[in-house]
Amino acid sequence: VLPPALSQLFGHNPQYIWQALQQLPTQEAQFLKAMHSVDALGVGALAADFDWATSCSTVVDIGGGNGTFLTTLLRVNPALRGVLFEVPSAIAQAEACWADKHRDLLPRVSFARGDLFDA
Repeated sequence: VLPPALSQLFGHNPQYIWQALQQLPTQEAQFLKAMHSVDALGVGALAADFDWATSCSTVVDIGGGNGTFLTTLLRVNPALRGVLFEVPSAIAQAEACWADKHRDLLPRVSFARGDLFDA
C-alpha cells in the first residue's frame, strides 16, 4: 500500500510509480542514485554473514538498480555468479558502471532487462 501522497500522484498501484519514472529521466536518475545509497548501508554484512557459497551458485538480484548489492556479494564470494534484473534504463546505467568500476567482475555477471511487474 502506498503512502497517501504517492497514492495521490500515482494512484493506488505501485506499478504506476515505475511507469512514471520511466517517462521522467531526471527523476528516475535521482531515484536510482538514492536507491544506490540505501543499498550500500547494510550490504556488506548481508554479503558476508550468509553462507552464499553452499546455498547457491548464482544469485539473481531483482530490481537491483546498478547492482550495489550484487557487486559486494560477488566480491565477498568469489565462487558466485550473478544476474542483475532491472528495467532497461537502469540496466544501461548498471552496465556502464560495471564496465567503469567493476570490470573484473564482468565475467561473473549477466544483465537482464525486464519489468518485474510483467515477468
